[in-house]
Amino acid sequence: MDGEGLSRRIKSSPAGDNLMAITVEATYEHGVIKPKRRLRIAEGSRVQVTITTLEKVADPLAGVVGIGASGRTDGARAHDRHIYKKRRP
Repeated sequence: MDGEGLSRRIKSSPAGDNLMAITVEATYEHGVIKPKRRLRIAEGSRVQVTITTLEKVADPLAGVVGIGASGRTDGARAHDRHIYKKRRP
């Protein structure tokens, strides 16, 4: 990326067409993605957007990690005893 948050590269598609790839920093506000720089693409051009957040995103499963940490290592063998408080016949 250059000092202004923009990088470009040209690549070929499987059909042999030249495609331009641009990486630009942007802000998402009220349902609209707003690039920090003017994009040099033709008005009405169809583009594909890939979103990568720059801030860390909280892990939605972080609250349940370790929830079953009891220290028991015989869970399968002693299942009934641990769950029902009784021994298998």
